[in-house]
Amino acid sequence: PEAVKCFKRYAEFCRGNPPVNYAITDEMTLSAPWMNYHAKDSEPCRMEHCLKRFRDFLRAKYGTIEKLNARWETAYGSFGEVMPALTEEMRAGRRAGRRNYAKWLEFRLFMDGVFAEASDTITAAMKEVSSEICTGQPNWTWMTPMAGIDPSKIIPGRTGSQDYGPAAWVRSFKRPDAPLLSWQLYSGSYDDGERSLSKRLWEALNRGATGIMIYAPFQRDDSHKEGFLST
Repeated sequence: PEAVKCFKRYAEFCRGNPPVNYAITDEMTLSAPWMNYHAKDSEPCRMEHCLKRFRDFLRAKYGTIEKLNARWETAYGSFGEVMPALTEEMRAGRRAGRRNYAKWLEFRLFMDGVFAEASDTITAAMKEVSSEICTGQPNWTWMTPMAGIDPSKIIPGRTGSQDYGPAAWVRSFKRPDAPLLSWQLYSGSYDDGERSLSKRLWEALNRGATGIMIYAPFQRDDSHKEGFLST
């Protein structure tokens, strides 16, 4: 509830003068412990409130603990005992020849939905105050099978998007009328000259971008002494 109040206050603040595209987090991931500097050594939430909700989900899905045990190849006495497997636990089981990944995968897929719901909650809170605000989930840098994000659950509900690419999954799921903005001119990329810039712009357009956003538009070489835009 406090988060909803915060986003409503933001929407009220920009009523009549909305941002070009409101970014709901940046380079987000639910969990990518082997490579992501945003979530190093992390796993999806295993706090008690998350586990309770997950167990309620399993109870509704399977009905009885016996059915869950049969699918998971486990021996829990009740849903209150169920614990999802950590990634390393799953990998250790695989190395030992156990190929049933349900104990790990079910929780990951469940948390995909929780992640999408959080994004939807933010969007709905702002839209309740102002329909002008264009919301997007930006920069799907960590879109890998382990990152814990399902774009099919998020992108269709957004009214805009931002990406480095833009990537194929954004084009595939976005609404036809939603703008798709591409980040350009990261540090050093403008030093290659006008031909390189032209190539980057055409590449962005050919990949579905409807516009660009310029990042860090100033020369880092002290000898230039002027900004990229002024040149």
